[in-house]
Amino acid sequence: MNTSVRARHDARGFSFVELLVTIIIAGIAFAALVPVFVQASQAGQRDKARNLAKSIAQERIEKIRQLPYNLITQNNLESGSDRLASPPSTIPNYPAWDWASSFGPSAVTNNEGGTTNTKTYDVTYSVVFVGGTNDGTARTETSTGDGTEDYLNVTVGVTWQGNPKPAKTVQLQTLIFRQNDGPQITGLDVSSGSGIDLKGWLTHSTTVDPITFRAVIGPADSGLVKLVKFRVDGPGGPFLLPDGVRDDPVLLDVAYNTTWIWPTVAPLLADGTYTVSATAYSSATGYKVYAGNTWSRMLSVEQGPPAAPTYVYARPGDQEIMLSWTPSTSQDVASYDIYRSTSDIEASAVRIGSFSGQVGSQMPPVFVDWGTAVPPKAPPDGNLTGSAPYYYWIVARDQLGNPADPTSGLPSTSASKSVSATLVSVSVTTPPAISSGTLSASPANQTIVVTWSGEAVDPKTTKTVGGDSLTPNPNGALGGYLVFRDANVTEPYAMILLKATKWSNLGLGWDESHTYSLRAFDGSLNMSPSYGPTLPVTTPFAPSYKLNLTTNGPCTVTVTNRSSQDIVTNPIATPMTGGVPLILTVTPGDYDIKAVPAVSGSTTKYQTVTIIASDLFAATGF
Repeated sequence: MNTSVRARHDARGFSFVELLVTIIIAGIAFAALVPVFVQASQAGQRDKARNLAKSIAQERIEKIRQLPYNLITQNNLESGSDRLASPPSTIPNYPAWDWASSFGPSAVTNNEGGTTNTKTYDVTYSVVFVGGTNDGTARTETSTGDGTEDYLNVTVGVTWQGNPKPAKTVQLQTLIFRQNDGPQITGLDVSSGSGIDLKGWLTHSTTVDPITFRAVIGPADSGLVKLVKFRVDGPGGPFLLPDGVRDDPVLLDVAYNTTWIWPTVAPLLADGTYTVSATAYSSATGYKVYAGNTWSRMLSVEQGPPAAPTYVYARPGDQEIMLSWTPSTSQDVASYDIYRSTSDIEASAVRIGSFSGQVGSQMPPVFVDWGTAVPPKAPPDGNLTGSAPYYYWIVARDQLGNPADPTSGLPSTSASKSVSATLVSVSVTTPPAISSGTLSASPANQTIVVTWSGEAVDPKTTKTVGGDSLTPNPNGALGGYLVFRDANVTEPYAMILLKATKWSNLGLGWDESHTYSLRAFDGSLNMSPSYGPTLPVTTPFAPSYKLNLTTNGPCTVTVTNRSSQDIVTNPIATPMTGGVPLILTVTPGDYDIKAVPAVSGSTTKYQTVTIIASDLFAATGF
């Protein structure tokens, strides 16, 4: 084709044949892509349907896990109704099924977001025994099986009706174990021949007068008990007491008793607070043994003076000596007394002070022997003198004051070995200082937090006092802080052997008020001036909540705070009649309710409630 012909052809554009061919090719391509679009749309609809099916399965699994063990059967779940509305006598404490309507074979759900289109989902259930003689078989009814299983394997399957097809089944599984399925204890009584003061310290000999624990069993479970075990936790535990022995069956309350007799030869029972717990276990022949609930009581034991501190360290300054020590291993220590002498003869020791403050990690007990000086004043603070050593002993005392302070000399028990220290000459007596010296305190529930403006700096080294977690500071070699509480400015309440700008006074009561002062010291016991005192700071009042107690029958009730053993009913045994509630003002905690019927021959009822908010309602059971 010559140049002129090609030019005319180009100017003319596409021919009709070429255009027709292009349209045909485009139609073929579009027809080929239509199935792809259809498949993508169907896949999206299947994904949505599958996600909804998964949500339904997950929701039912979660609700199944909250059902009582006795209700989890295949037929119960498939029917969606409480088919055992009248509980059989073989199933004690059979629970009502409030969620029956949440189950069943189908679920209708909105499949199109905000539209009214709905889709029906079919739900299937499988409940299978795992372990025991019926391993692998279905648990169709509550009566199915013999109780020897280890747990139940529950499967929920969900699929949908109609499009999109093919419908896919979503399956989720969960394992259900028995929990607190054994007999229920409704109370734990404590007694002895000489009486038990649950708020005080037990000091009598249990060889002569054993302590008896009586675990009361709920009436519906009285025939299910195989044994009741009693466990003791505390400074001398854990250990088990003898298994409970059943009371004479003529008693109205079925109960199991055990006794606690403390050893009279080494190893003796350590002093302190113990928790005694009782748990009942099921007895049906051929069944696995299942534990019920646990009921506990706290007892404080005091049998003798506490153990002595095992390590005492003395750090001398030029006119004062700081003592620190490892706390006693006894759990009932209330304070430490400090004795001093100019010889190592115990009979010459004289009590010079005490420590009853707060201890903890990097906060050992502390005492500073200032001589006869009364800090705070300009350094040096103390007025100890001489080149001869001073001798010290630390005596641990319990909450009953044991050991007694002798008229002269040192108590023979609970005293540490002596430690001696000789005053040293300190060439540089410039003390550490906090930049602005601002000290403040603020309450936080049952804690008061003391803060200061910055870390104290030792001018000799230009480093902050106290070291840190990576730099050990045994016995104050790097200095630290002394915290004084209230008007006592000679006996520190706490020592801090870390870099710090705050300290927390823990374990306070409600509505408790204090002031605080602070002094920084270096490794040579150069003491900063006293910062503070803070303004008085008071912890909040204990929150007050309402407990509403109701009864259908006449009885007398006693409500006791489980931790403090304070009785909150007034009078102690308060009469109640049907329809008239008893409203008590209580603080947060666990409370035991004992209801004694007015009708002779009825069983006393026990229960416990936990108060965490106001307007809690409870019933006596009559």
